[in-house]
Amino acid sequence: MLRRLPTVAWITVVWVALWGDLSWGNLVGGVLTGVVVVLVAPLPAEPAGYRPAPWPALVYLLRFLRDLVVATAEVARQVFWPLDRLRPAVLEVPLTGRHPGLISLVANTISLTPGTLTLEADPGTGRLWVHLLHLEEGAEGDVVEHARALERLGARALGVDLGADHRADHGADHGEQP
Repeated sequence: MLRRLPTVAWITVVWVALWGDLSWGNLVGGVLTGVVVVLVAPLPAEPAGYRPAPWPALVYLLRFLRDLVVATAEVARQVFWPLDRLRPAVLEVPLTGRHPGLISLVANTISLTPGTLTLEADPGTGRLWVHLLHLEEGAEGDVVEHARALERLGARALGVDLGADHRADHGADHGEQP
């Protein structure tokens, strides 16, 4: 149970924030809720393959916030365009890695950014299919590079080695053991 103390503390903080009142009753209620949640739905101690790093995670968050502001302004501008000028598109985006957690992070980051939506993510092939509200002609490479930049930042934040996936795939093609 001591290993789960940070989870109980986090649930308590969220509980108090949701109630909007720091009182003894809410604090005790949050702790009790946290203990019940940890006992009823225990999470694994540490997901396999992760070595989270706080500073790269902060860099990832800042990049996401920057993208969020820029995309929101762009979508607001596009709302006033005549509809016949929009070029919606679905684009296949090949990523470097195959780590499911990293692919999920990148896919969800893209979906949370206005004007884009991840339709499908395939960890087996490392590919995303992304719907874009508007795709400038010839900008497909920019979209792919943006997703790969998010992947590189996310890999640093999660402590995932992108090269390990690449080496494993390359070795499998040549009959070598990864």
